[in-house]
Amino acid sequence: MGIRVHHAIVRNARAKLIEPNFNRIANIDRQLPEWCGHKPGARPERFDALVKQHEAWTRGERPESPFRTIQQIAALYDEAIADLNERELQGPGMEKINPAGRIAWCTPSECWDRLIGRVERRTVRVEDLHIVFSKRRMLTVKHGEIRAIFGGQPFHYRLEAEPTQLMAINGQVVEIAFDPNDLSQAAVYWRDHFIGIANCAPLRKMGEGDFAEDERNRRAARREIRRAIEAVHKVVPVAGPEERLARRREVLPSREPAPRVEVRVGLPAPMQEAADAMAKDREFSFDAAEPIEVSPVDLPADGAGDDEFSFFSSGGH
Repeated sequence: MGIRVHHAIVRNARAKLIEPNFNRIANIDRQLPEWCGHKPGARPERFDALVKQHEAWTRGERPESPFRTIQQIAALYDEAIADLNERELQGPGMEKINPAGRIAWCTPSECWDRLIGRVERRTVRVEDLHIVFSKRRMLTVKHGEIRAIFGGQPFHYRLEAEPTQLMAINGQVVEIAFDPNDLSQAAVYWRDHFIGIANCAPLRKMGEGDFAEDERNRRAARREIRRAIEAVHKVVPVAGPEERLARRREVLPSREPAPRVEVRVGLPAPMQEAADAMAKDREFSFDAAEPIEVSPVDLPADGAGDDEFSFFSSGGH
């Protein structure tokens, strides 16, 4: 995504631009009544009493806890950081000339307004970041599915659009991108190309559910693979100039007119396809599907219907 990394010198505070602000935030922490110190020896005496009050609150003996919630702490730090950005700070590059013609110091907000215009703004859709920061794992395709182990439990993934498509790459190593908090879906990549969205399928035994349908799909997939092999021997498809130019347009960043330089980052085509496929899958709703009209069927007068079946019935059927 074109994000630069700043490698600081080990044990050198001056090499880390953010290091001085740690002390400024620490000074704010010391003013809080629930401050517990940076080590056990620096813990204030009142902290033990606060812990006892909090334990009493958990037992329902007090109406409220002496400690702030994480939302309250986050709001407090937002205000503290905003206040620090409006204070004058001394250091290289922070100099300015005041109205009296003397050298003064800028605030971080003033420096930001002065320098940010030189930096291009690289943007990306928020919904695409889900697939960019997902966990990755390399697995081998076996029997037309991907088997992964999470927390000691097996998970079997099959492609959503065509469950038998993975049979064409049996024995090949693929990469899956998944959310640790939602293991129901995973994006599948093979040789750095997006294949599709795989859903976690429950294991089935013979005679249960769609076991017969799975077997028919496997046989159909084997026939399609044989046909594909015969077609590859006859002709090798080569992308034309239009397709190559279309691929290049997909990865080019789009620029929008703005008072400052701004570049919209174009994600790689496999990640973009995975994000679009997930978004399309979430938009489906059974409530919006068209209803199916069901009409009753009269049974024959003799009571012989087709609602019973005997596998070992005579007659050669």
